Amino acid sequence: MRCPLSSKKSKKALRIWCDVIIGTGNFIFCKNSCFFTKSHHLKYAFPTNYETFSPHADLASFVNCYWELEVEADPDVQKQRVIPDGYIEMFFILGDEVRRFTTGTAYILQPRAMVMGQITGPFYIQPTGYVKTFAIRFYSYGFANFVQVPLKDLANKETPLENLLPGSAVLQKIRKMQAVRSSGSP
Repeated sequence: MRCPLSSKKSKKALRIWCDVIIGTGNFIFCKNSCFFTKSHHLKYAFPTNYETFSPHADLASFVNCYWELEVEADPDVQKQRVIPDGYIEMFFILGDEVRRFTTGTAYILQPRAMVMGQITGPFYIQPTGYVKTFAIRFYSYGFANFVQVPLKDLANKETPLENLLPGSAVLQKIRKMQAVRSSGSP
C-alpha cells in the first residue's frame, strides 16, 4: 500500500488545501511524499532521513503507515510548525528530548513513548538535539479499537503510552533502553 500523498493528483489536492486552508504555498515535497516548508527542507535536506513503511495487510484498515525520522543535532534548530492531519500517532522518541511549546516561550518535554491524539490547531515543536523517532500513524477509527479511552480525551495533547497500555512489554523495553542510555553503558 502506497502513501496516499504519493500520486500527482494527491499532491495537487494537498497543495490546494494548503493554499486555501493554511494560506501558504511555501512548501515542497521530498522523498516518500513528505512535505516541509522550503526553509526547513533547504536547511535539513542532507542530514534528514524520513521514511514511511506500509503496514501489514492485517493492520491496513487501522494503520495508515509507520514512519521514522532521523535528523542530526543542530544548535541553531528553529521551532517546527505541526499542522492537523486527522490522524492519531503513537510516537517513540529514541533520540534527544523534544519540546512542545504551550505558549510563545513556555514548553513541555514530550514523553518518550506517547500517543498524540487528533489535533485541531497547529502547534510548535523543537528538538533539543539529535532526532530519532519511530511512529505509527493510525486512522482515528482504527486507533479506537486498541484503547478503552474515548478519543476525545486524547485530542490536542500527548498522552504517555504507559497511561494507555500499562505494563506493556514495549514500555518495559523502552524503560530498559532509557536506563542503559542514562547510565552510559553500551
